Amino acid sequence: MVASEKILFARRRLEEVANLDLVGDLQWDEATRVWYILVKIHVDNPINISITEDTMWYIVLQDEYPEGEVKIYPAINGGIENTFNHQSNNGLLCSNNLWRKGKLCLNDPYDEIKGIRSEPNNYEDKLYWNAKRAVEWVSAAARNQLVKKGDFYEIPEFRIRKEHHIIYNEDIVSMMEWEDSQEYYGYVDLWCAGNNKYYVDDYVNTSGMLCKATRWGKHTSECKEKIRGAWILLKEEPVIKGWQAPNNFKELKQAFKHQKFEFRDILEKLIPRFRDGKKHILMIGFPVPKKIGEDACIIHWEAFLLPVLSFGKKYAKGFRNNELGWKRRDFQEILTDEKNLDWLLSENWNSSEILNRGCFNKVMTRSKFLLIGAGTLGASIGEQLVRGGVYSLTIMDDDIYSIGNLARHVLSVDSVDKYKANELAKRFNSINPNINVKFISSALTKENIEVINEYDIILDCTANNDVLYLLSSYETKRKKKYISISFGYKAEVLYFAYQRGSKFELERYIANFSTKLKENERAICDKELPWEGIGCWSPVFPAMAADVQLVASFSTIIIKTILEQDLYDEKYYIYERVNDEDGVIKGFVRV
Repeated sequence: MVASEKILFARRRLEEVANLDLVGDLQWDEATRVWYILVKIHVDNPINISITEDTMWYIVLQDEYPEGEVKIYPAINGGIENTFNHQSNNGLLCSNNLWRKGKLCLNDPYDEIKGIRSEPNNYEDKLYWNAKRAVEWVSAAARNQLVKKGDFYEIPEFRIRKEHHIIYNEDIVSMMEWEDSQEYYGYVDLWCAGNNKYYVDDYVNTSGMLCKATRWGKHTSECKEKIRGAWILLKEEPVIKGWQAPNNFKELKQAFKHQKFEFRDILEKLIPRFRDGKKHILMIGFPVPKKIGEDACIIHWEAFLLPVLSFGKKYAKGFRNNELGWKRRDFQEILTDEKNLDWLLSENWNSSEILNRGCFNKVMTRSKFLLIGAGTLGASIGEQLVRGGVYSLTIMDDDIYSIGNLARHVLSVDSVDKYKANELAKRFNSINPNINVKFISSALTKENIEVINEYDIILDCTANNDVLYLLSSYETKRKKKYISISFGYKAEVLYFAYQRGSKFELERYIANFSTKLKENERAICDKELPWEGIGCWSPVFPAMAADVQLVASFSTIIIKTILEQDLYDEKYYIYERVNDEDGVIKGFVRV
């Protein structure tokens, strides 16, 4: 195998890196199909005793360089054995027996947000840059400066096999519940939601007494199948050799012993209920802070699959067909030190975690919304409310979803001939497992209008004056926030009304919007509207899905602004879509 000129040039540049010496020449590894170079990195007077002044490293790159990732690993001979922060699990060896798998993390964590990688893409600089960063990394590790107080906390890397996806629900409130509990191991049920997703339910001790409840929304309550697992709560991260997560049962025992726990003693109390010929999930929890140096604020869980344990006639020689015989066989043949841990993908799906990319404030998320109208505008606004953290929403509409709605509605062909409200509730509940969206598959009438007393915010998206008339004719027991949203021809005009009181004031609504509404009416009459299809002529409102989504997004931002300011004064807004001289949209302008 002959290296390209680009690789050879990049290798020569390594000679320019201070405190880095080339020990071997460029080599091709047939087993892993990569090029590698053995180098020595020097650090003066290291503080961390697990790093010597000179350590050996392998720089690994693809034959397609500068394409692909440049990776830097500790050498098995003369490299570091411990795992540090900003490093992959270093407890595993590469199949070629040259380097460990503890790859260094050298990229800037803000690269993805900035949209510009710190690492150069050209062949002249890419290898040089990575080597220079590796020297800096080793120097920082040797001086215990890889992380500092105030940095965001990072979990050690658990070697994950994605056979199951474990979903738990923890926040600062549940952290306090755990602190009040005196238990540190027990059983837990997990609800299967399909696609190998398992939602963690309540945690109980070995006697069945509740230790910590788990609260989920409507979506998880519809899961039918559940499996039994176990849990153990530790005082801190289960790590060995610095920051390495355990890879086998021997290392897990060591991690427990560091915290003065005996893993085998706890496991012996848990496994008697797992003698059914199936694999069971064992969850390991530990408290973690948000930032280094701060107090722990949440429980983090990792989980792995226990192998199938002894049962029936599978017991140790010289023992009987009972728990003692099964347990002896378990620890002699199954739960051996060398047995690898099958860590599973575990994630916290608490609302605070799911919505950390963007969430409404508590004024909105804790309010009870009644969305009247499950048409294209109401559906789009409702979805944005749910994605922003509103978890108490009821959709009210008696309309049936038809094939013509597909052009701009958020529902799909699977919902045709079904109630829009019912189908939207299913969709919204599947967006966030913590919310509880309900539906009322009927129109608002004089007979059922009392339902609005149950809600804080009445959101009308029907564009129907009969609904506004009903809201104006009924006085609620306590004051409500009324919002009415509609759009004009081709969704080029937005009408937004906000009131606060015991009923909706229809006359003031008409007074503020009547002039513009009449203009819109004349515009519609002057146009040739699309029709529904063969049969009785029935015009439909022209607007593309993109137009409606734009109006819905604009409306949701107005809702957010008004509700988070908790305004008492009523507001009436009319916005018109404005295009530039090329006909390209510039935005909406208030008129």
